[in-house]
Amino acid sequence: MKILLTLCLWLCATVTCLSQTDSVLFLNSNFEEVPEREAVYYRMKQVTEPSTGRGIIKDYYINGLPYQEINYSKLDSVRDGLTTTWYQNGQIKYRAYYYKGQLTRKAELWYENGQLQMVRNYSNGKLQGDTRSYHSNAQLKRHDVYSEDELVEGHCFDESGDEVTYYPLEVMPQFPGGQEAMFKFLNGKLNPVFTFRQLKEGSEVIISFVVGPDGKVGHVQVVRTNDENLAKKGVKAVLSMPLWTPGSQGGQKVSVKYTVPVRVKMNKENK
Repeated sequence: MKILLTLCLWLCATVTCLSQTDSVLFLNSNFEEVPEREAVYYRMKQVTEPSTGRGIIKDYYINGLPYQEINYSKLDSVRDGLTTTWYQNGQIKYRAYYYKGQLTRKAELWYENGQLQMVRNYSNGKLQGDTRSYHSNAQLKRHDVYSEDELVEGHCFDESGDEVTYYPLEVMPQFPGGQEAMFKFLNGKLNPVFTFRQLKEGSEVIISFVVGPDGKVGHVQVVRTNDENLAKKGVKAVLSMPLWTPGSQGGQKVSVKYTVPVRVKMNKENK
């Protein structure tokens, strides 16, 4: 039997009275559910359209100030509508619009002092037109022009306004050898630890993890599973991954969150 892995990589609020469709979760700094006494944030989920599953997730700092609000076409599934995050001082940090899970229109990012940090324009999930980033002193940091996610022209500047050597807007983390190598690595870790009788067709686990600025894999979580044994082994396999080449944004190394679905499909000879 072989386990076929389907890999999908996704570049991963004041309380009033709760309605009957609301639920509250308490979360730590990694957004893992914890007892209330250990919480850094708390989350309120609200289904606004029961017939479609449409809803809103609102995350709060533990002091009650808003942290994040996300609109979904189906709760916890596909982003659809406005997504907003805030700094703890109440200043908006990020605001963007989604349509059926894809960025559309304008996405904006601010520094904690309210100074604009970045403006990007999207169409159907792809960069389109002007994107601009700014240093903390409000000086233009970069100006890129895109057409359907393809760079047309780009310029970068230092804090004094002088043009510098161009560097990419974003670089995604890289598993040694690339995505196909990661696929083979996880297959190699999971296939030997299961026998035919231990798994069934349709077993699945969805695992999220973060590749840090140092290339290390951490914050591994089981998002959803129908097979606890597969989930346990899947987490162990992800934790055993070697160092990645870290991702960067605007020339600075950043953390990037991935989500990996692992699904079991039996070969004919094993049925």
